[in-house]
Amino acid sequence: MSTHSFFRPPRPATWLLEMFAPYDQAESVLGDLHEEFSTLAFQHGPRAAHRWYWRQALKSVAKLAFVSLRTSPLSVTGAVIVGFVLLSFVPWLPEHAQFAILHLIRNHVTPYHADWYSYVFWINTSILAGQLLFCLFIGFLVGLLAKGSEIASTVLLSLLLILVTGVMLSAAHFVSPNLHPALLEVQLFMIDYPIMLILGGGIVRDIRLTRARKHSQA
Repeated sequence: MSTHSFFRPPRPATWLLEMFAPYDQAESVLGDLHEEFSTLAFQHGPRAAHRWYWRQALKSVAKLAFVSLRTSPLSVTGAVIVGFVLLSFVPWLPEHAQFAILHLIRNHVTPYHADWYSYVFWINTSILAGQLLFCLFIGFLVGLLAKGSEIASTVLLSLLLILVTGVMLSAAHFVSPNLHPALLEVQLFMIDYPIMLILGGGIVRDIRLTRARKHSQA
């Protein structure tokens, strides 16, 4: 067994490359980088090789994302527009559905005199969970529409969401300086929603990448 086989590149960096590289090029891109990584790790140590691998991975991801957006602008633009329109339903669609479910449970399954604070807690928790799951679904749908650009499209949608939310909050603060938006709502828009969107696109990407590998091995 070669000494090089004991060295493994950082898994998060490898995952990023897998998410952005074209289906038919993912194996070759990872193979070339892994070979150079193993050589550097053997000659200069694992730490230096890890730093080099991360630099190469980030450069490659930026280049691959740009190429992906440039080669399929219509599908990416359409997917982002569809995702952004659907995001307008996030605040109220899951809320209405879960209010109906919890109201049914409260009136027909559990005694009506059940603890009010527990009821409110489950309402808030279920609404938050529903909103996050709906964002996951939107990311999944955007990934389906933007074949080959799943992560690039969901990242672009996430950046657009953050930008629009930031502008709206700034405008609201300008109109009403004493306005203090709920920290939880800001956190959902700025952090949790984008994470779920990208995760949804990543699920589609992972499924397609697995199918491409099986097809190439067949």
